[in-house]
Amino acid sequence: MFEYFYIIVPILLSMTFLYLYEQRNEILNALLKKQKASLQEEVQKQTQTLSKLLRKSEELASIMKNSLLEIYILDFETDNYLYVNDGALKALGYSEEELLHMNLCDVNNSIIHDTIKRFKEQMLQNGNAMNISQHTRKDGSSYGVQSFMHKISYENRDAYVIFDIAISSAQKAQSEILKQKETLAYQAHYDTLTKLPNRVLFQDRLTQAIAKAKRNNTKFALLFVDLDHFKDINDTYGHEAGDAVLIEVARRLKNCVRESDTVSRLSGDEFLIILEDFDSKESIAVIAKLLVDALQVPIKFQDKELIVTCSIGISIYPDDSQEKDTLVKYADRAMYNAKNIGKNNFKFYV
Repeated sequence: MFEYFYIIVPILLSMTFLYLYEQRNEILNALLKKQKASLQEEVQKQTQTLSKLLRKSEELASIMKNSLLEIYILDFETDNYLYVNDGALKALGYSEEELLHMNLCDVNNSIIHDTIKRFKEQMLQNGNAMNISQHTRKDGSSYGVQSFMHKISYENRDAYVIFDIAISSAQKAQSEILKQKETLAYQAHYDTLTKLPNRVLFQDRLTQAIAKAKRNNTKFALLFVDLDHFKDINDTYGHEAGDAVLIEVARRLKNCVRESDTVSRLSGDEFLIILEDFDSKESIAVIAKLLVDALQVPIKFQDKELIVTCSIGISIYPDDSQEKDTLVKYADRAMYNAKNIGKNNFKFYV
């Protein structure tokens, strides 16, 4: 539905303008029918209303005139152009005077009278119709358009308005909207610095891991990784160095586990890892030692070598708990136990 936002809004604004235009005429006609006794009071009241409508009409007329959409108003019987906006003139290459002496079939070379008749029947029944066709420019080139047609009254005659958008423009707008959606979805689930899953996606992965372990009667390990002395690096070398360290740490953590495992950044210098389908506690200890050793290797930043280590706490599902929050809490507690015995180490929850 959001794909048509840039199409629908100008259409609604333009239709509002046309409605107000007709309302103005109705008010003027109503003024003439009022009895003389209340004419002065009614004139003053209606004039105020009319002034407001005219101000709104002028604003909406400007929006309609300057819209990027091609907007046309045509006589319902003859299909001659009664109004064209700047978007139509720019797209077709004609002057306003030229187009107002032309017919719909002069511009829309892929449409025939029987087709127009069918659209008019749809408009009479439903008030509107839609179509995809080809427009021919003054220079002879053509382009595809998607048309939205609506029956209206214009200058006291039956008419219909057409809102055209070039199909290439529609596709471009749709592509941009899709790209924005994908960007927002990515930002909602991934850490922008390290590109790792963030807290939100981690919670989802943890829920999936629990469901899978229950279904298959298996276990998984949750590793809480916290960097040692990271604050010192930030304070000494600045946040640029700190960011470089976090990016490299994320890369090394991912390289130490399988693709099916989850490495996420919780916040700051804290990371959470889900290791599924392991054989024994000893195999988890091997991976934890591999992680500790990987982070001991100095990280190059500009002309410096930065030393960072980590402390890791480990909880096991379902041995330690079957609850998500409790598993994280126990892994966090085990991580602090690892820090208390000298850091650069790992500990299981006990």
